[in-house]
Amino acid sequence: MSTHIHPVSSVLGTSTLPAAMNTVFLFFALVAGIFAQEKPGVVLRLNQEALDYGSRIAPDVLRKVLNKASFENLEDKEGPVSYKFKQISLEQSEIESANFSFDPSINGIRASIQRLSAFVKLDYESSIDMSITKMEHSGSAEISLQDVDIDLKVAVEADSDRRAKPKTLECKASIKDSEFNFSSIVVHWMYSTMSKVLPNKVREWTEERLCRVITDYIDNKMPETIKEVKLSAEMDEFKVDYSPVSKVSVSQQSLEARHRGEVSWKSDSTPSSQKPDDIPREDQDDEDKMFNLWLDEFVAKTFAESAHSHDYLKARIAEDTISEEDQKEKLRLSYVSSLIPELSSNSAGSVQVEVSSSKVPDVEISEEGVRVQLHGDVLVSTRSGSNSEQQFKLKTTVKLLAKAHIEKNRLIPDLLSYDVETSELTQIKINPKEADAFKFTHMVVREIAVKQIEKILRKGLPLMSLEDLSLIDPTIRFTNGSMHLATDVQYKEYS
Repeated sequence: MSTHIHPVSSVLGTSTLPAAMNTVFLFFALVAGIFAQEKPGVVLRLNQEALDYGSRIAPDVLRKVLNKASFENLEDKEGPVSYKFKQISLEQSEIESANFSFDPSINGIRASIQRLSAFVKLDYESSIDMSITKMEHSGSAEISLQDVDIDLKVAVEADSDRRAKPKTLECKASIKDSEFNFSSIVVHWMYSTMSKVLPNKVREWTEERLCRVITDYIDNKMPETIKEVKLSAEMDEFKVDYSPVSKVSVSQQSLEARHRGEVSWKSDSTPSSQKPDDIPREDQDDEDKMFNLWLDEFVAKTFAESAHSHDYLKARIAEDTISEEDQKEKLRLSYVSSLIPELSSNSAGSVQVEVSSSKVPDVEISEEGVRVQLHGDVLVSTRSGSNSEQQFKLKTTVKLLAKAHIEKNRLIPDLLSYDVETSELTQIKINPKEADAFKFTHMVVREIAVKQIEKILRKGLPLMSLEDLSLIDPTIRFTNGSMHLATDVQYKEYS
């Protein structure tokens, strides 16, 4: 016997549900949006491997969900038999297996829960109208449920904020076998009458309630949890916008979500002038991994633009920036200054060096990694008391090559190499030799600029991630125009 119902709006008395099942559905929490059609800077794709992982942990998760569920009282009449069920609980739930699959026809997921078993315990009051008299009886009963199958269709829709909103389109529960046991003595003729009516009614009622509990969880509890997922992240003075730019797309093999991926200054809401390009990814998908994530050059370019616009790519070293205890830094400044004899011989004051960005850095991603070209000025001054006097300025270009690795859901760039070019010597008060100026510039870039850049890089880019999920065996590769991260995940309770 089976009962086929559609979602209901009533809220049942389910308790707070386990975070693990939230996590399973939160695989789809970083999606939503049906309004904007802009190109994404970040694309997230979930393969069947991700659903298979959900299938493996689902039996234990659903067991906890069902065992914590409570049921409202039931009062009804069937022919001469009237009955009322109360103090109803589902106990000792066990699930043999679960299977999830993508379904593009509903833009969502099909779930099949197989061979569920459980005990329904309840108190009852019943009566049989004998026309002349009414026979009443009360007690408790236990129903053993066996071979219960539950089939679900869940679409991934979007709410008004363009966040994901799981919606149960269909739930069908079927109890193939059940056994009704009274815990109190019932006279034979009354037992015969009740056993013909109550088991079927309870079975139908239980099938419906199982679907209601699961539907309530998906439709009402999950959206509350999804709203707690922050589609933004912070790194130092920057923020990363991971808001969705289009509705999630489901195919036979995967679920794909598209996100903005813009990096901007925390206190500046001005949109970037950069625009993401089409991310080449169809031939790069790693089907053996649960997640595939692509980051377009747009992500790095918006960071570079914002960093330049807000003087983040600026460093200064002088005596007043060095603590008394930092003798190494003092020696470094003294050594840099000594590379140009004219600087020490023609100036009575202390030396200060400033490095700053003169234009937005150029960023390009290729198979070799991320190439960044920084355009800047090295300004050398002397300072005596409160007076500062410029000695000369060098225009320089620094070319960087970096790759990356993952640390705790952050993308940490690894600086592989750098090259320095000196293009112009201006604002000259002293006239250093070209070779001395070149050597000086290299030392300044190495000791000041590169150290500042490495400091920035160590902060890393926070990725879209879910609480209590760890990335397992991530691999990173670079292609023309984008970076591709393929990884498995592991929930902490199911290691």
